[in-house]
Amino acid sequence: MLGLDDGSDAAASPRTDLVTLRDADEADAKDLIAVHAAAFPTDAEAKLVAELLDGYDVLFSIAAECDGRIVGHALLTGMTHEDGGSVRGLVGLAPIAVHPDFQGRGIGKALVREAIRQCKANRVTALFVLGEPGYYGPMGFQPASEQGLTSEFDAGDAFQVIQFRPDRPAPAGRVSYAPAFNNLAH
Repeated sequence: MLGLDDGSDAAASPRTDLVTLRDADEADAKDLIAVHAAAFPTDAEAKLVAELLDGYDVLFSIAAECDGRIVGHALLTGMTHEDGGSVRGLVGLAPIAVHPDFQGRGIGKALVREAIRQCKANRVTALFVLGEPGYYGPMGFQPASEQGLTSEFDAGDAFQVIQFRPDRPAPAGRVSYAPAFNNLAH
């Protein structure tokens, strides 16, 4: 359990919400999709989560739960390298969402840290994310371009990576998310 600050004035409200991070399962699918639908301005991410949960290489699905309610979610799927996928252990962190009623409390960062922990524990080679460098950088992500890595999305420094295996880093080249991600670009 994590005690997360709700961002309110402590004098006005000393309450801290307790959030549990746990592995999500099939029974959570509807609630996970609802979090993404609420967190984004369109339903594209919610549709992506539904599609990924229904048949793609989901490696980790992490739910953040508060008082029995799923309030956040991080999905990690396998990625492929341009050489046909022979590079093992490439993982994409996406999508990640926190319900708007619970944003600003550290839940998103807790989900990212748990994703990193699970990747390390499972000897993942590299974890990729497409997001704000100022948010992800302090958690260990670096621009993937600095390591000669690109993706199908023209994202500049927003496409970032953590290399977990310095002895066998992901080789330079293009890496790709699951095909379902291509629907987001349109």
